[in-house]
Amino acid sequence: MPHTSKVIILFTAFILLAFKNIHGVSVEPDYVNAYTYTNLTIRGAVNVTAVEGAYVDFVIQTANGIIMGVKPLRPSGGITLKVDNKTLFLPVIDRCRIDINAANMTSRIEAEAAGNCSGVALYVNGTRQPGLKISYVPQYSGVYKIVATNGVFYQKTNVIVLPNITLRGNTFGEVLQVLFTPPLKYGVLNVGGMSLAVRDMAVIDTWSLGAGNFTMALYVGGVVATYNLTVNRATPKIELFYKSEYVYGEPLNISIKVLVGRREYRASLQLALNGSVLQALAPFSLNIPLLPSGSYRLVVRAAGDRNITSAEAAALFRVLPAPVQLDVKINGSSLNPLVVEYGKVLWVAASAKSLVAPVGELSVYIDGARGGWLIDTLKIGPGAHNITVVFNPANRNFKNAAVSAVVYVIPATPDIKVNKTFSITYGEELVVPISVTLFNRPINATLKVEISGRHRVYNFTLTVVNGRGVLKIKDLPAGTYLATATLLATPGLISTSAAFNIFVSSASVLIEIQAPKRGVYGEFVPINVSVLPRVPGRLSVLINGTVIYAGNTTSYRGLWRLQAAGSFKLQRSLKASTRISRTRKASRLYLLTGQNAVLNSS
Repeated sequence: MPHTSKVIILFTAFILLAFKNIHGVSVEPDYVNAYTYTNLTIRGAVNVTAVEGAYVDFVIQTANGIIMGVKPLRPSGGITLKVDNKTLFLPVIDRCRIDINAANMTSRIEAEAAGNCSGVALYVNGTRQPGLKISYVPQYSGVYKIVATNGVFYQKTNVIVLPNITLRGNTFGEVLQVLFTPPLKYGVLNVGGMSLAVRDMAVIDTWSLGAGNFTMALYVGGVVATYNLTVNRATPKIELFYKSEYVYGEPLNISIKVLVGRREYRASLQLALNGSVLQALAPFSLNIPLLPSGSYRLVVRAAGDRNITSAEAAALFRVLPAPVQLDVKINGSSLNPLVVEYGKVLWVAASAKSLVAPVGELSVYIDGARGGWLIDTLKIGPGAHNITVVFNPANRNFKNAAVSAVVYVIPATPDIKVNKTFSITYGEELVVPISVTLFNRPINATLKVEISGRHRVYNFTLTVVNGRGVLKIKDLPAGTYLATATLLATPGLISTSAAFNIFVSSASVLIEIQAPKRGVYGEFVPINVSVLPRVPGRLSVLINGTVIYAGNTTSYRGLWRLQAAGSFKLQRSLKASTRISRTRKASRLYLLTGQNAVLNSS
């Protein structure tokens, strides 16, 4: 039952008590007011089948009859009622007037009742108001029925109370809240193709709506109220996921997201990296397999569109030179320290490794001095040595690297090679070749050679150059000798020796005489004497037993004058030491008067 009907029933019940008629069908009042609604009470009636000339507001069946509200269509004349097959005519009389002034389509209830009817009261949705003029904000928005009545006559109107709206989160990407004040008991909000049942608040996802200007249509009580809605463009947040430092050779993977209201947005991106520009669509992963070392600035710009404004973010990062690992082996060994014998050759092998193949130069340093990959211990000498392999990069993408190893060069025993036996004849020069090698490599050395005989010991010093030395001895007496060649301990070399035998046999001497066979008295005769081999001794030249020469020499050359004619015996003898056998030889010279002398050897 409408609220208006409740009010009318209240006053109609009062009228029925005042005008109750139990004889047949009666109508109270027996007229209708010209400019208001009139509450008619039809007693003794069962049914009203027709009403002519009036607008019927309501019809209520009661136990005693029928109550109905009517308003004439014209302010004069009359209306006709057909009640239970009876026709009743009621005249239209201008008895009094009731006016209602009410504001409609606002957020308040503002109404005022006026007129010349007595006992008028104002009702809002069936609730009597304290006066005939009201103004307040109701508890809810919607349709309100306002009735001004004195119980018999009434005027009514409907007003629509529309809510004021408050917007929260009207930026794209946020959750839009439309607050209604006062709230609605029920309403339907249409915006952007969406229909939402609303009461105190409407919640709208701006992602489905988008940014821009919209018209909201609110359906309340059969009417439509429109509101303007602006969803502002969002300022996106660009998130860059990266490391502040990378190592050369390490792939770079920089993730880029554009967030709007904590959700990813597919924005158009422009990436600028040290002058290089790339276009992309978010979300995007920037993959760079290899980037030279240095400092970089990545600038990411999100282009503005319908929903977002442009935004920019930057990332600063560095690419550090890559560390280099060196694998160093000496003579195939990774031992550190390494022990080798003096005289051996060291072969250094090294390789450089990194995230990518290093570009640069490998070099070897021996005790701080630049060296080669082959190291001769004969040159560096015995003792502890530091061998360092250094990597010098060809560019800034790699770090310097160095690996050191300690090598202990310990003394070694050389090899002395000499023949076991030497045999000579006295007067010949003794020649003894001696070689000294270290691991089959000729070396320089100094040998002490000791030759021991029966009665005497001889000591010599031999210098060996490039592995070879020759000991030369003259005038070694005949006999048997034991010789020892000794290399004394020196830095890097262990003392060692080698023995050999020397046999010196006595020499046989040949004395040759050169003299003419014949001579002439008074002339000089040339006499030449030579000793072969030229062994030391005393040479004597005799003629007929007379010494014409004696001296420590191995030859004689002289002139002898013939004293008389005849035959002369020329002798020569060599008196030597025990080193050689004694020898004596004679020749005969014949000298005739006036003739050449003839010399016969004997």
